[in-house]
Amino acid sequence: MKTKIQEIITTILRKTEIYKTGQSKESRKQKGQFFSSLAIAQFMANQLAAPELTEVSILDPGAGNGLLGFMALAKCLEWKTAKSISLTYIENDPEVLPILQWLKIEVENCLSTTEVKIQVHILQDNFILKSFADKRFDILISNPPFVKIARKSAEAAAMSEYVFGQPNMYALFSLKGLSLLKSDAQFVLITPRSWTSGNYFVRMREYVAENVSIEKIHLFDSRDRVFSDEDVLQETMIWTGRIAEQKRSITVSISKNDQFADVTTFSGNSSMLLSDNPDKNIFLPSSYQDYCLLAKMREQKNTFDSLGYIFKTGPVVEFRCKNALSKQKRDNYIPMLRPSNIQKGGFCFPLDIGKAQYVDVQNNPAFVIPNTPTVLVRRLSAKEEPRRLQCCAYRPIPDENNISVENHVNYLIRKDGKPISEEEMYWACNLLTSDQYECYFRMLSGSTQVNARELNMLPVEGRL
Repeated sequence: MKTKIQEIITTILRKTEIYKTGQSKESRKQKGQFFSSLAIAQFMANQLAAPELTEVSILDPGAGNGLLGFMALAKCLEWKTAKSISLTYIENDPEVLPILQWLKIEVENCLSTTEVKIQVHILQDNFILKSFADKRFDILISNPPFVKIARKSAEAAAMSEYVFGQPNMYALFSLKGLSLLKSDAQFVLITPRSWTSGNYFVRMREYVAENVSIEKIHLFDSRDRVFSDEDVLQETMIWTGRIAEQKRSITVSISKNDQFADVTTFSGNSSMLLSDNPDKNIFLPSSYQDYCLLAKMREQKNTFDSLGYIFKTGPVVEFRCKNALSKQKRDNYIPMLRPSNIQKGGFCFPLDIGKAQYVDVQNNPAFVIPNTPTVLVRRLSAKEEPRRLQCCAYRPIPDENNISVENHVNYLIRKDGKPISEEEMYWACNLLTSDQYECYFRMLSGSTQVNARELNMLPVEGRL
């Protein structure tokens, strides 16, 4: 049996390489199709625990080459507890279906025995739009497609209760897959980690908090080594759990790459990793030292918001007001601060960058911001940059009563309307430029975006 399983795995991988040579990376990227390596498939299957079931049903949506579902099936055979195993593949890409069709025949003919009955079902359907009636599964294993979709798409409409902002197919696949599991059923998913924070995925986190017990989280040190042959630069996680009430602890493991070299593991309290605030953020420490810092930060009762401060996002959206912008100073135009003015922790204005740095406020009074001390924080950083929190203390530009701020910059104000003092400005800036806040923010967010809401909820020890 082991020899035959290995032969099938070898053939799946060979057929996949043949398929990939006939497909451009760009065409597969447009479909969100990134194949899991054998090492990842083995690791994911090994996260599953032997169920005390004689009949086991496995679901692999967005199946691709079928490797993940097959590895879960092989694991069930290894446990020797099931008398009947059904594996359901769902895939709507006709060009990859021949691999699944070959796999179905091979598995049913060569692995099904008198002791274990195996059935493989292939559904050529749109997983999100397909109705499953009352069908439920015991195991979900999936590498869902990672691709943004339009808010008016049929898929987004079908799952509108979970859509907020820009939907991504991987989130909809994950949510629907979880909804098709029986009580106490297991799942293991490999997804981007972007769903763990930010407004776009808040409804997904709410669903997970209400229905799922996350038991294991695996992280990767390197963004570009998870789908190493796919040229994917994405923070990725493997998360495992059950449809059950959340357990007290979560096992966190970290490896350098998708070959799982030098894996380190620690156990974290679920109440520490899973936030109970309205955003239901999930914190992902990449070491035990990070976890200890997280525990320290979570002890703080205050936030910028609770202390009377608030970060706001710059009001100038360039593409909407091109005629109101200027590269040079003009009458009724005021300085417009943009990300490039934040330079290595300092503020520089003006800059010779070939872009507008002034905005007309005579016809755009909503753009006006008092020219007082503040802290500027870039909303976006490049993935290769060492820091997510890129900010500076802003001391007012001389001879200007007012300024404005471009939409890719957050700025700090007091909620009571009073100007921020220089002492407050340096206090806030020193916090945000510290290593511990950079580390904390990375645990909170796997995205390169820094939104004002996340800044407002950052824990702080107290006022000056």
